[in-house]
Amino acid sequence: MAVGDVNSSALSVADMATVFNDGIGIPLAANIFDNSNFTIAKAATITDNANLTAAGAASIIEHANLTVANGALIFNNANLTVAKAVSIFNNTNLTATRAETITAHANLTSDREQAHLRGMITTDTLSRLMDIVTVNASTVTISSNTAITDKNIYRSLTVNTSVILTVNTTSELKSGVIIAYSITNNGTITRTPQGGGSNGGAGVIYRIGANTIGLGGNGGAATNSGGGGGRDGVAGGAGATNGGSVTYTTQTAAEIADISFNAVIDYLIRTVQSKGAPTSVQEFIDVYGAGGGDGRRSPPPLTPGGKGGSGLLIISKTLDNNSLIYADGAAGESNTWGGGGGGNGGEIIIAVNDYDNGGATVRCNGGVGGTNTPTYQGGGGGGGGGGMVYIFYKTRTAAGTLTVAGGAGGGGSINPGTAGGAGTASATVI
Repeated sequence: MAVGDVNSSALSVADMATVFNDGIGIPLAANIFDNSNFTIAKAATITDNANLTAAGAASIIEHANLTVANGALIFNNANLTVAKAVSIFNNTNLTATRAETITAHANLTSDREQAHLRGMITTDTLSRLMDIVTVNASTVTISSNTAITDKNIYRSLTVNTSVILTVNTTSELKSGVIIAYSITNNGTITRTPQGGGSNGGAGVIYRIGANTIGLGGNGGAATNSGGGGGRDGVAGGAGATNGGSVTYTTQTAAEIADISFNAVIDYLIRTVQSKGAPTSVQEFIDVYGAGGGDGRRSPPPLTPGGKGGSGLLIISKTLDNNSLIYADGAAGESNTWGGGGGGNGGEIIIAVNDYDNGGATVRCNGGVGGTNTPTYQGGGGGGGGGGMVYIFYKTRTAAGTLTVAGGAGGGGSINPGTAGGAGTASATVI
């Protein structure tokens, strides 16, 4: 069969789609789609027709007779609806490697790529989406204590037993991000507290409904009083400072999960594939707890409160947590004067398809208040309030333990600080 036979006006689009699906074989179909005498617009129209199944179209797109450049042009053409494109990307006849190569090509605009990949979220195919996003990423095993910075993408990430993986950020008020197809944590994944600073630095938290993080404990009253814990713990007296306050952004569980996956898609487009930014870009959520207030010291400087816990975002197809993931607030400093307040716990957001936390813990505890040693009359710092833990998943093997306890108040030679209150933790199917 020649290109002209299929290109003939005597054949309807539906008939041509049937021919491509059932009649001419995948190699020839791919060769015709790639032929310069067969327009991209017509190829896209045929691909969109219901008579060419998603499985059939995926097989044609996969075949080497169709160049990546022309495959990208077909996905870019308006005659191919986003819904049909999503069904093709979801079909395993199109390998994740080929799919990512096509999406990365300059012939598929960033806006059009974004629309196709975001459609995979709304059709509940997160496994396939994360397969495509991470297909060219590295497989990494952490076998000794290691620190990583900012945003990190892996095909597979394994943290070995008794090993600590520390997540930092170059800018203190940013969330650390781990993106992967699969994560197995047998050790510890921790986020360095880089949130609201001492002297009651403010925090920013995403929440569901009316959820709150814990209230900071109060500083101990004394001549040299303790600082209040973050958030909003009250200083023990004049000269010390209160714990920082928190600003909330309120969303539903589904909205926070979608924001997380949308940010992954835009990170793929802009950073991994080095394409231009889409018209509308979703950044990763930046969250962090409030800092503890400073304890009184005369003469200054004051005794610093602990920094608020930071944000840790884990977005993966699979998370198998067998040990500990945490983002606690920092402890207030101890001193012979008033103790500093503990920092708020941070916020951990885990968005995955498959979640297993059996026998393990995800934790955002508040920092303990600083202790006043009895050299001078002083009060202990208030404990930081517990933070926020959200787990969003499609399937769950075991919930494990989610901990958001307030930090203990610091001891004081006159009065101790009080403990911070508990935060909020939940695991929600999406």
